[in-house]
Amino acid sequence: MLSNPPDIILLTIDCWRADYLGPSEDQPSPTPHIDQIATGALDFRQAITCGGWTRPSLTALLSSTYASMYGGPLEQYAAERPALSEALQRSGYRTAGFTTNPQVGRMYGFDRGFDTFIECEPDGSIPGPRWAKIRGAQRLLCSPVVQWALQHLSANTLPPEVTCPAEQVVEQIIKWLNQPRHQPAFVWAHFMDAHWPYHILRTAHSPRARAEIWQDLQMIHRITQKHGYLNPGPEKVARLKNLYRQALSYVDAQIGRLIWHLHSSRQWDNTVLVVTSDHGEEFYEHGRWSHYQLYDESLRVPLIIRIPQLQSRRVIERQVSLLDIAPTLLDLAGVSIPREMLGHSLLRLHQEGYYPAEVAVAESMWPNAYRMAMRSEQYKFMYDNQYPDQRLLYDLKADPRESRNIYQPDLPIARRFEELRCAHEELARKTAVSVRPASRADAAMTERLRALGYL
Repeated sequence: MLSNPPDIILLTIDCWRADYLGPSEDQPSPTPHIDQIATGALDFRQAITCGGWTRPSLTALLSSTYASMYGGPLEQYAAERPALSEALQRSGYRTAGFTTNPQVGRMYGFDRGFDTFIECEPDGSIPGPRWAKIRGAQRLLCSPVVQWALQHLSANTLPPEVTCPAEQVVEQIIKWLNQPRHQPAFVWAHFMDAHWPYHILRTAHSPRARAEIWQDLQMIHRITQKHGYLNPGPEKVARLKNLYRQALSYVDAQIGRLIWHLHSSRQWDNTVLVVTSDHGEEFYEHGRWSHYQLYDESLRVPLIIRIPQLQSRRVIERQVSLLDIAPTLLDLAGVSIPREMLGHSLLRLHQEGYYPAEVAVAESMWPNAYRMAMRSEQYKFMYDNQYPDQRLLYDLKADPRESRNIYQPDLPIARRFEELRCAHEELARKTAVSVRPASRADAAMTERLRALGYL
């Protein structure tokens, strides 16, 4: 716990997988500003998300309860769930939330506990050509020659911007932080720039770049129709990975702007900063694209916790869960952790090397469908209620790519995971409540959700 209540900023970057933090063997780092933050922070190398897509993951992260509890995450955020924002608000914090993803907006109750809650939407400066939906129009827009001709006619040739870009989100955060206040601040912001289709439209100026964007959108539409099972081929995979890296670099640069502001306004020395993700992204390692499955490319995410008193990097190899973020931030703020929260403060792991949880749980659910993964540092167990006889079990030490299923019902480790699965399902049953249905999306929201692959 710090001597004075610190300001707390929690940044979540959609679709950011763990191996895209820092440099790789053949690529420079896409995240130099976040890398710099990590030089004086807790750097968790085995952080496991609690959900395979945004709403289950962030429901768990912000409440420190599993998504399947309290009636599940598919409707309104249940009033019975604890909420990090409410706990801090009750303790005198001024709270603000900024979300670019409608899945975690006011429609689903994620504004709980926030004095200010802003659903950041595109500013309309890139509306997309109205005639693009005419039969055959998008095929023409895939041509660099057509793009060149239309640009010379000053025609709008970019597709519509469907999420608010990070630079505008950061501007709103800075504006809010600049307001006079006498209380410590809690800010949560969720960035969508690294979610597919990965395009930073504001940087696409040449006719070829704009044509390639339309080509990407047609390909991504086909992949989405096949629920991620369509392999676009090595050249397209390489292009989409490169776009993904560029999108992360763009978000990183905007986070760098926020850090610069905190320094220049003399707020940095009393600011706890957490940078993490809701889930990773599949690049066809296990036969699918996007984030449909619960392999490690989806479950392992970066987790950086910057504490003002920490002067050097502390790398922690121990597996932890994003369920632990809310208790850790409350601990740093000197606020009592609600008894309903299931995670553990990571300060004790940092200070004493003690961490009680051996297994991290991640869930994905849709109407009539449920998947779960349970992960220890050595083993990964996966269950899908649509294929209940096809359990998966991997020895992560011997098989880190999760390519050999070793599940046998009589294996002691398999029996242990089955016991844990049953206990987890019982926990969900015990906490079941009636939840209020989410409000229906309007036409514009429906179109945004469709463009992002949710529909």
